[in-house]
Amino acid sequence: MNTETDVAPSMVVGTWTLTSSLIHGGDETLGTTKLFRTKGMVVEGRKVQIPVVSGNAIRGIWRRHSARAFLDAYLAAGGTPLSLSAFYYLTSGGSLKKGAETTSLDLGAERALRELVPFIGLFGGAGLGKIQAGKLWVDEAVPVCRETLPLLRRLWPAAEEADTAAMSVRELTEIHGYSRQDDAKDERWHGYLNTAGRQDATALVRRTQEDVSAPSAGAPQQMRYENMELVAGTVLLHRWGFRWSPMHTELASFAAGLLRWAADPRVGGRSAVGHGSLLLDYHGVRADVRLLTDGEGALATLAAQRPEDVLREHVAARRDDITRTLAAL
Repeated sequence: MNTETDVAPSMVVGTWTLTSSLIHGGDETLGTTKLFRTKGMVVEGRKVQIPVVSGNAIRGIWRRHSARAFLDAYLAAGGTPLSLSAFYYLTSGGSLKKGAETTSLDLGAERALRELVPFIGLFGGAGLGKIQAGKLWVDEAVPVCRETLPLLRRLWPAAEEADTAAMSVRELTEIHGYSRQDDAKDERWHGYLNTAGRQDATALVRRTQEDVSAPSAGAPQQMRYENMELVAGTVLLHRWGFRWSPMHTELASFAAGLLRWAADPRVGGRSAVGHGSLLLDYHGVRADVRLLTDGEGALATLAAQRPEDVLREHVAARRDDITRTLAAL
């Protein structure tokens, strides 16, 4: 069993600067407008709703990157493709089921799972009859602005240097409209449809033309909606760290995923059309640990090897054990 523990920061703190607008919807809508996720914060004796990026969403992004790095190494080593239940457990943590629907995970099996699939030790999971706690904690990302600065500078004094520190949160949000075109109403596309499809599309065009309140069939719109967004240039404070020191393979597995994310960091919705792009500036609170900085290495405790190399070596050495464990999920 691998008991080698790495030196790792209990807290990493820093900023994100948005290079494109960020969409992160909550549960509230106003008509066709999806509002940004917000949480209450007390500012000068009154509660103000502040846009936040949830720690759960950030942790989920990092988990999926770590899972992909692990699975790439596992399949490259000749591992067996996963069942759907194992896939869900690795990528999203799985879900608890009632007693008869699943077998229970005893302490020995849980320890083996954490050892063989290292990122599980950091992210934990829910399944196999119990919740497995993880070592990694991830905070919300909070905009640095006039309303939040009194609190955020107590957490990290350098927050005062953020470009948005003197701006009101109201200046950092905008509402933008989007639309999706219904090409079935455009007769130039009908040649690609079968007979039944053309008949349905022609009837759709006819109904549109007969409805004087509808837009013309030449430039039809299937849907129009709006999103509340944080504007490009907004600076957010973000913190994360480890509740307990990770093992060497755990840290390597996490770092392999985190560095993949950091190569093109994005959060929030509609990233495929350019939203949620970030510039990162993280610093380990402890001076002897470098993490995602321009120091001597991306991760000083893994300076002798790239994290993905450590992960590949681990998976290659334990492939058969990993296969048996994943088959039981």
